[in-house]
Amino acid sequence: MVFEPFQGIIPTRFTGPLDQSVVNQFERLQKAGYDQTIDEAAVWVVAADVPAVIVNASREARAAAEKYLGAYGPLTSYIIGNDLAAAEPVIKEFCNRAWEGEMIESCIQQDQGPDMREMATIFPGGNAFQQSSWRSAQPSQHFVDNPCANEQNEFCGVDTKEELVEGQTVTALEYFHVYQSAHQLYRSDNPEEIPGYPMPRWFEEGTASYFQMITDENEGWSRDIGMIGDQAPRIRMLEDNLNWVSGDRETWPSLKLIDLETETGTKRVKQYCGQLCIGFIQYGMGYVATALLADLTSDRALIFDFYDLNKTDGFYPAFEETFGMTIDDFYQELDEFLALPRSEQIEQLAG
Repeated sequence: MVFEPFQGIIPTRFTGPLDQSVVNQFERLQKAGYDQTIDEAAVWVVAADVPAVIVNASREARAAAEKYLGAYGPLTSYIIGNDLAAAEPVIKEFCNRAWEGEMIESCIQQDQGPDMREMATIFPGGNAFQQSSWRSAQPSQHFVDNPCANEQNEFCGVDTKEELVEGQTVTALEYFHVYQSAHQLYRSDNPEEIPGYPMPRWFEEGTASYFQMITDENEGWSRDIGMIGDQAPRIRMLEDNLNWVSGDRETWPSLKLIDLETETGTKRVKQYCGQLCIGFIQYGMGYVATALLADLTSDRALIFDFYDLNKTDGFYPAFEETFGMTIDDFYQELDEFLALPRSEQIEQLAG
């Protein structure tokens, strides 16, 4: 399949001033403690068919992520297994905790409920999503996991250590989205007409994947499955994503990270190549970009300094202050990095 060159647009970047309704939302969430660490005990809702070894691994992974980032919430973790009947009570519990009023039934019958049923019956596991219920009278957060299953719909992690560890890294990644949500308080109920402070998709997913790697590295999960050395997860994640980006750029050489900076740009990309090319920009190139940002500053600057500023100042001012350059200057830096030979890329970011 051959694509004509993509015609990108210059993003329209919102930096304020904010509508009073958005400021009120910020103040409401702060008053509720949405952005603060909590001491509440973890809540788990687990389908009856999920083996204890998988539940324990998930608990361990969430604890590792909270140890690094802090415990945010209140957070409820749900695990969907491979049996639909066992999944139904979990679905109802999720919808009742994550939504209010008439939205509860909509969740069960039309929205996330059907998605969770598909997790239990159609997909081969390894699926997860995070839900920020910031609109609720009592704001809360939720994480739904569906551990890996094989073609026979049997749990992979029971017999395969590698799959169990992979599930732990997914839990760490999704917990980072909880942390992100706690640092995104200027929100709008109608962002197309009344904007809050946005964050590019590539940055959201790139930093979450980067944190996944950090947790893997810190906890020694990969070393348990035969990886050697403290840098093993860093090198593996970098090589995997560089291969992904390199391969897909051969098909779509005109696509750049800036094309997914805004929702308007993302819609144009979807019109150009559907879902085919969204992933490699959002996840693959997003990971490489955030790894480069961490290399230019530090892991701490990427994970903590930026998000502390983002909470009050919004994405663009926080980006410039944390990384010492405009986002356009960074895009140029990334283009120059992607033009380097692979050996130099690996040496720079994994050294």
